Amino acid sequence: EIVSSAVPVVKKENSTPLTEEKPAKIVTEHSLNEEIYSNKISVLVVEDHLVNQKVVVAFLSKMNIRAEVVNDGSEAVNVVQDKTFDLILMDCQMPVMDGYEATEKIRELEKTTGEHTIIIAMTASTMPGDKENCLAIGMDDYASKPISIKILVELLTKYFSDKFVIPDELYGKY
Repeated sequence: EIVSSAVPVVKKENSTPLTEEKPAKIVTEHSLNEEIYSNKISVLVVEDHLVNQKVVVAFLSKMNIRAEVVNDGSEAVNVVQDKTFDLILMDCQMPVMDGYEATEKIRELEKTTGEHTIIIAMTASTMPGDKENCLAIGMDDYASKPISIKILVELLTKYFSDKFVIPDELYGKY
């Protein structure tokens, strides 16, 4: 049996409270994630190599950005039909559907919505004309692999200067 007791609290006139009551902050997994991922930029990483996926996601995480990852262009096209992203980091050479074809399909979908998602090519190919081919297909920019955190900071600053805040621990390093 639970027994409750009430203790009367007497407040003297003109006394100051020992502590000020503040509304309790409810901490949930979601609120913790929101604090951790403070940059509100939604990113889709389209990459077929697990190591490259992990590297890009780790770099984005250091910048307080959460990313979703898919393994090929076909998966990317399917995901963007249901979700919107601010940025797509698109590998160019992948099985099933490469980044070039996926970009063309995404741009076709955007014609029906009027939206435009920034798509940045990520490729190990650095032959003359590669960057121009990526831009001609509809990609907004080009980054050669291996991707560095410095390149990502530069691109995020270029395209999301209104949303992207460089975390203190990275400020001045890139």
